[in-house]
Amino acid sequence: MEKDFDKKLYNDYLEGSKEAFEFLYNKYKKRIEYFIFNIVKDCNIAEDITQETFIYVMQNRIKENISFKYYIYMVAQ
Repeated sequence: MEKDFDKKLYNDYLEGSKEAFEFLYNKYKKRIEYFIFNIVKDCNIAEDITQETFIYVMQNRIKENISFKYYIYMVAQ
């Protein structure tokens, strides 16, 4: 159910909804930042990579059979 909602929000973003992006960003920002921090062990670098991750995800479409959550973590690696 959550996967479908995230995918819907992502598709809404692609159709121009700024609010959909903001919702996804607020939902995943801290999680992704923490995930990256555990790899790089530097808060500033983790913040920068998190920003770059969101930029990449929002500029490059997800394939149909992949969830938004899986995709964003895959990019963050």
